[in-house]
Amino acid sequence: YSSSSVMSDPMTVTHTVGLCERLKASCCGIVLGAILFLGSFPLLFWNEQRAVNRYDALEEGQSQTITVSSFEIDPQNDGKLVHFTANVFNGGSNISDSLFGVGCSSKGIGGGGDCLSLERQTQMYQWKERSQTETKTNAGGSKTTTTTYTYETTWSNTIINSNTFHDQSATYDNPSTMRFPSKQFVADPMMAGAYKLPSRIKTWFVKDTVPIDVTVSDITDQSLREEAKPIYNTPGDGYYFGTGSESSPKIGDQKVWFAETPPTDITVVGVQRGGTVAAFVSQTGKGGDVLLDRKSTRL
Repeated sequence: YSSSSVMSDPMTVTHTVGLCERLKASCCGIVLGAILFLGSFPLLFWNEQRAVNRYDALEEGQSQTITVSSFEIDPQNDGKLVHFTANVFNGGSNISDSLFGVGCSSKGIGGGGDCLSLERQTQMYQWKERSQTETKTNAGGSKTTTTTYTYETTWSNTIINSNTFHDQSATYDNPSTMRFPSKQFVADPMMAGAYKLPSRIKTWFVKDTVPIDVTVSDITDQSLREEAKPIYNTPGDGYYFGTGSESSPKIGDQKVWFAETPPTDITVVGVQRGGTVAAFVSQTGKGGDVLLDRKSTRL
């Protein structure tokens, strides 16, 4: 969303540092630089060793991997490193927004079928602080730093803490909470063929969402349905909530829209553990664990 921004008058703060303070700071900087330089050698060695261990773990895993069918689970493969490709689908959970009552679309924009996750995405109109610092050296070695603070309004999907602003007047006070925070609702269980996907893989790929077009009648809460003001730009733009309007927003007003993760084809490499997959760990225990997946969205 584009912002309807209001800019404040600038506020300037000046600070002067004497020559002695500058020399003291320079000496501290030299000592710190030497410590960081000497400390970089063991860090570099650790990083190189870590890369080698990771490579060895992947090589060990590759030599043990077997390709299996995702349609049924063979108990004889339990504990083995398996590779399979499957369609990911909702294992039977009814996904809907607990506040708005909005559920998965039947087709969605860019995908089809029951969704794997539903996401409520929101932004709030808030004040934002900007600062610009200029430094000049004076006669005698002192240094003067001038910082200029300006405040502007913007739409943000996270809360901007106005308690950290230089100007603590009520003029630039933001709400401390969002009435409608962003939230994601994920299918549980989520299946890849006959395998139940572990939370680690689900977390990786449900971040890729597509917007869905929600009508006012899709909002089951009557009070929210009456309050919602549609935003007409493109499908999936959602609704406006607050005392202002899209063209003249007020601090604390929010925009709410929805997105979902459509059905997906996924390739997985992991250790078969019962009806799911887990991470592979090398015999040495080094190189980290190996649990790989690659997905493509079905269009």
